Amino acid sequence: MPVVGHAFAGLATAMQFAPASAGDRRQPTSAASALWAPAVVATSYFPDIVTQIGGALGVSYANFYGHQPAVGLAAGILLGSAWSWLAGTPALRAVMIAVGCILGHDLLDDIQATDWAWSFRLVQNGVFGLSPRVVSEAIVSASLFALYLAWRVWAGGSGRTPADRTALSRWMPRAIVAVILIAAVGTYVLRAQNERQLNEARRLLEGGRYVQALQMADLADGWPRGNRPGRIDVIRAEAHQRLGHRDLAEQLLLRAYKEDPSNFWALADLAECYASSDRPASERRRLAESRVAELRSRFPRHPSLHNVLVGIERELSRADPAE
Repeated sequence: MPVVGHAFAGLATAMQFAPASAGDRRQPTSAASALWAPAVVATSYFPDIVTQIGGALGVSYANFYGHQPAVGLAAGILLGSAWSWLAGTPALRAVMIAVGCILGHDLLDDIQATDWAWSFRLVQNGVFGLSPRVVSEAIVSASLFALYLAWRVWAGGSGRTPADRTALSRWMPRAIVAVILIAAVGTYVLRAQNERQLNEARRLLEGGRYVQALQMADLADGWPRGNRPGRIDVIRAEAHQRLGHRDLAEQLLLRAYKEDPSNFWALADLAECYASSDRPASERRRLAESRVAELRSRFPRHPSLHNVLVGIERELSRADPAE
């Protein structure tokens, strides 16, 4: 996701559509004027705010819901209406700005997801825990914002600071915007660290170091979570299964699949867990085949489906331990 780009986009929006007291229903208060830019920038991060709050509360698909256009439209109407009521900004303008900021966030995310926007590497190494991609994004976003400022000066729209504004009213909005940007970047850094720890847990698991993999998975299971819930529990389940803790592995896989029914490996590992359990053959087959049916119906084109089904059938064909 564009981490820094949302802040520059929100700041440009706030500057371009700053309240004009002459056209408003009433004179904006000094607080409303000072909080205009921070409010617009914060609104530009609304989908990510929903994602992180929802993830912290354990809401499945928080990222999906936070970035839904319908959710953005409804939230923009509510936020814009609230701002209009509090600050006196015309309702239609406030709503359009709020909706535009939120849906613009989704558009920027979609553009970056295509991998062409920042595909060129302006830098080769990360800085302060930021990936080269994010550093490149910051450079591009700052450059575009500088061009916007130059255009405003050329068009005569740079504006002047009113003489009656105090130093506090001038610097407070800038400080709040800086805090929002630092919070967004800090969240990204922590999330990237968790992703690296999760990848390390997977590497330890594949290397047969199951206890260390569980320890690393616990470290990765901190805030903020990634976009795909249940991945950590899948790694934990595989480690516990290798350690002989089949009941615990089964519980973890059930939880992972409940959190994210689109997770192929949560369902595949659950079917394999049933097939390789110490239950009687008839019970193993009954439990495993119900999950196999789900695999066939939900993931018919998954590249690993055939190999998974072959392995499950191999486990089901083995004799009962008691026989």
